[in-house]
Amino acid sequence: MKSVVGVAVAAIVIALGAVPAAAKQDPARLGCTQVQAGKCTAWAELTNQQARRVRMNDVFGPDYPYYLKQTDLPADTVREYGLDLRSRYIVTSNGFIFVIDPDGFEVTRVIAPESSTER
Repeated sequence: MKSVVGVAVAAIVIALGAVPAAAKQDPARLGCTQVQAGKCTAWAELTNQQARRVRMNDVFGPDYPYYLKQTDLPADTVREYGLDLRSRYIVTSNGFIFVIDPDGFEVTRVIAPESSTER
């Protein structure tokens, strides 16, 4: 019994110590142009190549300057994709829409421009 508990405790310690994949991501991949003390301090709009690499659960963080509210978006876009008031949005000049959770700042939905479908 003690060995089972020991293994379970070891597994929990390893799991808690593991860094989530989103935290390991390359900040430049999400438009970060300057990092100080492990935190992004300057951003640029996402390029088409960067926007194509954004995936669910990627984290932009609370300091990302290009978040939009639902009320900032065209009404037809809000209706077409069922965008809610609570979320934040990143819209790129090349047509991507990223739905961002306002609590954890992670991507919860990616709407690609090519076919206007989610991925």
